[in-house]
Amino acid sequence: MTEIFGSLAPMVKFLHLMAAVLWVGGMIVVRLYLHPVAMRVALKERLAWQIPFLGRFFTGVSVAVFLLILTGVLMAVGMNIKETPLAPIVHLKYTIWLVMALIFGVILTRYRRAKAAWEAGEVEETARQLAPIAKVLIPINLILGVIAIFAGTTLRGF
Repeated sequence: MTEIFGSLAPMVKFLHLMAAVLWVGGMIVVRLYLHPVAMRVALKERLAWQIPFLGRFFTGVSVAVFLLILTGVLMAVGMNIKETPLAPIVHLKYTIWLVMALIFGVILTRYRRAKAAWEAGEVEETARQLAPIAKVLIPINLILGVIAIFAGTTLRGF
């Protein structure tokens, strides 16, 4: 595995970084910029574009989560990380990304319920399902993601 990783290292690192940028950067855009403006729009009108937007965004985030897990494992194995003093930082990152992935699972479940409610014409239920995503779940994941990125910069030594 180490030999294979050696030739693929730049691509694996690039995919890992891009996945983190998509996930964490996307959360920054959604929570800090899009959500406050969206709250100024009437509920039904807002939900009419939020449902398809979030569907596309969560599809991209799903790909990012998969890539982060895959590339993280490849890098840890390829660099034989368990035999270095950096192992605790790698374990911290694994733990953070795992918690974030579990929270993302909750986000997806709420989104799917909101989408079903929207398709059934239940505007208030749609809003009720989406509210914790923006108010609680994305902010938690955003904080965790920033910590994981900081830990990742520590792994690089600068």
